Amino acid sequence: MNFIARTCTLAAICLIASCYNLLAQNTIDGQITDRSDRSPIPGVVVKIANSFAATITGPTGQFHMDKLQGDSVTLEFSHIAYQDTSVRVSLSAGNTSLQWSMSPGIYLSKEVNVIATRANDQSAIAYTSISKDELDVVNLGQDLPILLQLQPSVTTTSDAGNGVGYTGLRIRGSDATRVNVTINGIPVNDAESHQVYWVDLPDIAASVDNIQLQRGVGSSTNGPGSFGGSLNMQTTTLQQEAFTELNSFYGSFNTHRNALKFGTGLLHERFALDGRLSIVHSDGYMDRATSNLQSLYLSGGYYGAKQSLRAVVMIGKEKTYQSWYGVPEDSLATNRTFNMAGLYYDRSGQVQYYDNQTDNYKQDYYQFLYARELGHDWLFNAALFYTKGKGYYEEYVQEPMIDGGGLDPDSMTDSIYIQPAHIQQRWLDNDYRGLVWSLQRQFAQVDFTAGGTFSAYNGLHFGEIIWQNYTIIPEEPYRYYQDTASKKDNSVFFKATWNFREGWFLMSDAQLRHVNYTFTGKDTNGNPLPAEAPLTFFNPKVGLTYSPDSRNRWYASASVGQKEPTREDYLASTPKSRPLPERMIDYECGYRFTGNHISTGLNLYCMDYVSQLVLNGSINDVGEYVRESIGDSYRTGVELDATWAPSNHWQVQGNVTISRNRIKNYNDYVYDGASGSTIMITYANTSISFSPEIISGAVLTWKPVKGLSFSLANKYVGQQFLDNTQSDDRALPAYCFQDVRVEWSPVVKKIKSFSLRGAVYNVTDRKYSTNGYTYGGNYYYPQAGINFMGGVTVGF
Repeated sequence: MNFIARTCTLAAICLIASCYNLLAQNTIDGQITDRSDRSPIPGVVVKIANSFAATITGPTGQFHMDKLQGDSVTLEFSHIAYQDTSVRVSLSAGNTSLQWSMSPGIYLSKEVNVIATRANDQSAIAYTSISKDELDVVNLGQDLPILLQLQPSVTTTSDAGNGVGYTGLRIRGSDATRVNVTINGIPVNDAESHQVYWVDLPDIAASVDNIQLQRGVGSSTNGPGSFGGSLNMQTTTLQQEAFTELNSFYGSFNTHRNALKFGTGLLHERFALDGRLSIVHSDGYMDRATSNLQSLYLSGGYYGAKQSLRAVVMIGKEKTYQSWYGVPEDSLATNRTFNMAGLYYDRSGQVQYYDNQTDNYKQDYYQFLYARELGHDWLFNAALFYTKGKGYYEEYVQEPMIDGGGLDPDSMTDSIYIQPAHIQQRWLDNDYRGLVWSLQRQFAQVDFTAGGTFSAYNGLHFGEIIWQNYTIIPEEPYRYYQDTASKKDNSVFFKATWNFREGWFLMSDAQLRHVNYTFTGKDTNGNPLPAEAPLTFFNPKVGLTYSPDSRNRWYASASVGQKEPTREDYLASTPKSRPLPERMIDYECGYRFTGNHISTGLNLYCMDYVSQLVLNGSINDVGEYVRESIGDSYRTGVELDATWAPSNHWQVQGNVTISRNRIKNYNDYVYDGASGSTIMITYANTSISFSPEIISGAVLTWKPVKGLSFSLANKYVGQQFLDNTQSDDRALPAYCFQDVRVEWSPVVKKIKSFSLRGAVYNVTDRKYSTNGYTYGGNYYYPQAGINFMGGVTVGF
């Protein structure tokens, strides 16, 4: 009942806020046409400048905006095939009519390669859009997940404790393997682990033009299926003027970010090149949790009026000292930054740490993006991509390495060490290539999109011993294991939005996806053998949207989501115990009001799982979570967000998610010391691990004068359980922290742009952890106390 009461309270708040639209009565009825032939242009985004209010033109180019305030407004018009334009409109009492025309675009340079997988106001989907300006304000050197931590239903993690190095995000409690990530419409998730290792994309936010974050199953996309959410990124678009920009930031824990950005502008009215070089270093909050990150971004292309061809290269290189293992619970109070990685004992029995207990990886992304406008109604795009990853992590192991590879403990010689030791490297060498495409057509009342992905992956996994203090191998390096994997992922989707009646939109979306994963596994006796896991998924979606006017939108949808297990899920099983694919139906409904000074929305969701792979609280030897398959479970909740800008000096943004995340019947197997056997304990209606019931974020921004702004941010995350037994003894306590930011952008002669930015994180010096696990005890990942970052950006 408490959950229902809180839901109703939030709904009431949202409806009260929406009454703001009753304060004004002026309206505009208009039509947008092509300047050359006066034909109507559907799909034009019409926005009131300096406000949240916007609408989209219908099949005959018409639009309607009501409840406008003031004597006049500025309307801004944008369309992918036309030049952006704006007009100042005087408002008369009652209704104002407007006829406006747009010129065909000179360059095809907008979001051609991402719109096929994005939602819009006609989609019955919960989503948030983040602009380049919003990213720049918070980008002082931390990884992208940390920059998104105030978004609705998002929680983030940082192994090093200060947002640099290994970081991650969860959406609605779903871990990163369920969050589909694309860059320019191209899949980024690792084909085997389904993870996105943001440490391999250092400072990617500096080259992102905009992001759309969808919650739930969302729209059909490319790559591993979206199961908890999707993150769709568009890299920098055409800059018509040449520029150079320098960024330099420094802060706590010897953290510094230096970046050089440049662009040639438009050359010969058709060609452009831009790029970025970034170096990010941090000693980390945790002991020895250093990060040395390097990144290169290059984009060059041809831009015509009807077509564009662009090549994008992204290279990321990282070396981080391992901080995967967390801090034992009994050390949190006495040694909060304790990092056990690399620990060993010398001949005197003293604790030492291996200097090179590091993770080393290089990942290169190559994208070739082609788009062509076929008349005013058809748009085609295709992209070839190739991703190359290669690297290893190195560790000091103070115990004999014995396996079926011929390592014999009887061959060990005398050692000056207390116990035998060796150094090993575990390698991953992979190649991922493919094609993504889409074809879009705008009919009189129907927007149609078809698209798909064809991709192939090959991965080589192997381990080598590179040093020993006893003789167990004939020579160094010694390869003690090796296995290969390949994966083919082919999918096709069809989407249509039908404006079947004034203000009514019917959305249909269907994806057919076939995955064939071949790998080296084990039989029931533990013997290695090749294994194959072919799977075919059909993921239909349907939604209904009602927009009675430009300010109000109601929607409801039902979507089927399915995805395959990860590599680790397969390796932990035999052919007789293969994990089931994950399946669910996602029900969403909501309301959004957009006014001149306020935008607010309410979304209700129920993610009903037929089968789900959930974290059981333990981790493997590289710090990755172990999952197990369960039956009936669900995630249901309410998401409320609002932005209010009463004047040019003040803005308040906030969101809150209240949810209930349950497994109907969970069986836990524990060893009973008294009987010497394993017993099963059943938990009914127990909480899903790492799924807080309350998540909220808020930002208060004050701009006293032009070019100067202060903001106070607050993040709250409720209690999370480390496993699925809902035990308070194995839980991550609720936490809350506040950050303060300041930005000053004065006008400096002979300099194109200049800004000073700084932030004080966790200003109240809270002691909290954002992640953990339980395996022979509880382990936590503490976050830094009060710390700072600050620096300068200069543009020429």
